[in-house]
Amino acid sequence: DMSALSGVVLPQQEQDPQLLKREFPYLRNAKIPAFTCQRPQILLGLPHSKWMVSLETIYDDREESAPIAEKTPLGWTVSGSHWSSRSIFHVCEGSQNECLHSDIEDNETMTLEELHETIRQFHSFEMMGIYGDKKYLSRDDAKAMQIMRHTMRQVGNRYEIGLYWKDKDCKLPDNYQTALNRLKTTEKRLKKLNMVEWANNHQMLLRELGFVRKATKDDLEPVVPHKRINYVIGFVTFNKNKQPPKARWVVDTASKHNGISLNSKLLKGPDNLIPLTQALFHFRERPIAIVGDVTKMYHQILIKKEDQQVQRFLWRDCDDTREPTIYIFQTML
Repeated sequence: DMSALSGVVLPQQEQDPQLLKREFPYLRNAKIPAFTCQRPQILLGLPHSKWMVSLETIYDDREESAPIAEKTPLGWTVSGSHWSSRSIFHVCEGSQNECLHSDIEDNETMTLEELHETIRQFHSFEMMGIYGDKKYLSRDDAKAMQIMRHTMRQVGNRYEIGLYWKDKDCKLPDNYQTALNRLKTTEKRLKKLNMVEWANNHQMLLRELGFVRKATKDDLEPVVPHKRINYVIGFVTFNKNKQPPKARWVVDTASKHNGISLNSKLLKGPDNLIPLTQALFHFRERPIAIVGDVTKMYHQILIKKEDQQVQRFLWRDCDDTREPTIYIFQTML
């Protein structure tokens, strides 16, 4: 039985028998034809196995991956690993229009583990968006989730949560002087950029929205000393992707004092972002897509009061003639 197919384009093949026999002398008696730029014309399946029976075999038993020449009813075939080109090849003797030649990449250095990983990656791409990936939490991520569950509560129309401390009894060094020095540097830059009014208006807006509060006497002189006190650093930066570049006020929680920063004492928590493909697939579920955004998203989440003391910062409206006032961020930074 035969089937004719049109439009099947297989890779062109070529073979130099003289070069092959110089590299593998034991193949010198095999009648291997030379051919260039030839495409396979006939594919033999299992129903025609008799045409692929080996009548004579030539091989090098000293080399496990060396080519093997076999004489079949259709002529000579050579298969195996070509050392020069690092490829799997197969040639046969006969008319050029009746031969099947294949060239498949072969990485001899691939280990079994690498092969398993290659197959796993192939199937992961094939199954993308069909099966959800199971997320296994690390010990730190599991601890962060436990803190969230134990500290999260609803306060009015917002949620309040505690910070993800690596060690609930950890201490932070007194970095007031570092914060004061950074404030002076920021004030000089704001004056140089003629942005003092912008910065003052921004700080006023944070207070009006309830994101920031002025430290009270109870904050500064508590009956029970605070477990931890820290001052975060604020500065101005510019989003150069906007035209003109848009100014943003950034709080630096990675600023170090004596080699310790606020970030270094906190857990990151699990990554709950969904893959882009999963988000895109949702656009095929319904005819209309709705896009939403949360204004000042992080500032909508309150931080529990006992953790707010590590979110202090200094501000004095860029007036270096007076001592700075201590403010406290009540929300997530």
